Amino acid sequence: MAFTICYAGFRSGFFTIDHIHTVKQLIEKCHEYNRPLAVTFIDYEKVFDSIEHWAVFHALYHYDLDSLVENFNDLQRTLQQLYDACMWVGLKMNMSKTKVMANIYNVTNPSATVGSEMLEIVDLKTRLYNQCVLPTMTWTLTQEAVYRMRVAQRTMERVMLGIKLIDRVTNDQIRSRTKVKDVGNRITKLNWS
Repeated sequence: MAFTICYAGFRSGFFTIDHIHTVKQLIEKCHEYNRPLAVTFIDYEKVFDSIEHWAVFHALYHYDLDSLVENFNDLQRTLQQLYDACMWVGLKMNMSKTKVMANIYNVTNPSATVGSEMLEIVDLKTRLYNQCVLPTMTWTLTQEAVYRMRVAQRTMERVMLGIKLIDRVTNDQIRSRTKVKDVGNRITKLNWS
């Protein structure tokens, strides 16, 4: 069976870095044109122990799966087709590690179910904020400094969502959409102030 150039894994002369660059460009263009985007990261259970790679390629080629879809309904349909194709060759998705990363231009409460399990939808900006920015904002602080940190945090959340002060969106509404952890509560919880 001849494979197209889109299959880079386990092939001489093909590199996954090219595909990572393509995904990065896709993310940038969707952001530039305010288009919805959901990227799915799929993990398989014991993939190297349980199956021949040619069988996976054959299943993907046989089912002719879409790699780009327009909405969460199409995403769910495509993921279900991929799940069925993989089950056909004896490959099982690890649902606890399979994630969907969505941008802010998607629907309010996106969801995707594969088989009988709901996939976790991850917002990249929130995850980066909670893991990279928030830890650097916590040290011994006065009440005034904690207040200033909260103001800075709210400003960052507005930037994450593309909301301006003139839009008159409350901080509670913004926090419910970003789901970031409050810096003041984190400082109090860690007793660093």
